[in-house]
Amino acid sequence: MAINEVTKKQVTSIDLRKAVSIIDLNDSKQASTSQRRKRGSDEGLPIRERSFLLEFEGGDGITFSSDKDEDKVLWYVVVPSRCLIQ
Repeated sequence: MAINEVTKKQVTSIDLRKAVSIIDLNDSKQASTSQRRKRGSDEGLPIRERSFLLEFEGGDGITFSSDKDEDKVLWYVVVPSRCLIQ
């Protein structure tokens, strides 16, 4: 759920279970594949350390980054087990 920081009201709700792929933006092979896709509003922003992209049908995606390597690994364990990722 995304919340407006000023009004504290819900702006949108995103069902992460509908993700179709998870792309490691720090892996040069996976990152080069994702960079060919339209990145939208975050295009041109530097890729942060420990970042990854959850991609949805239609090419929409959300970029996340983790504070620790262990946290990023958890995303790669939990997300595929609960999503449409094949």
